[in-house]
Amino acid sequence: MTIPEVSSGIFEIPTAKEAQAFAQCLGNSMAKTIKEITMVMDRYDSFAFQTSQQTTDQRATASVVDVRDFILRTMQRVGDPINYSILNKLAISQASIEQLSEVVSLDRLSVWERINDLLQLGLISRSLEMNLVTLTKLGHLFVQLVEFTIESIGVKK
Repeated sequence: MTIPEVSSGIFEIPTAKEAQAFAQCLGNSMAKTIKEITMVMDRYDSFAFQTSQQTTDQRATASVVDVRDFILRTMQRVGDPINYSILNKLAISQASIEQLSEVVSLDRLSVWERINDLLQLGLISRSLEMNLVTLTKLGHLFVQLVEFTIESIGVKK
């Protein structure tokens, strides 16, 4: 199978170095998120008054399968059009749940559940004091990935 040549000049293929640098940045952010989740799990385990041997043994580092599943789950959530609208709005400025409800035309409860899902994946953070949601570095990287891809295709906004 051969790859067809693109003659229009619309597509600019990143160099291997550029692609590797972006993947490295994305990987570092995801590794940080996975490490934070693991630390939270360990803290929750330490609150248990009675733990089984099985729980204690499961405190090992994440396996390749775990990491791959986490990455694919994150990509799936970013790929959801409503979730992406939330992330894209947060790339511009932080927002309240109510503001995000208006952006995606969903009720507060539905947006709340989506926010919690994106929060679990480390794509956003929430300030309980100010009741605002903010995009994390990982969230910004995924928005950039989508927007740069759109831009490289040459689609006008």
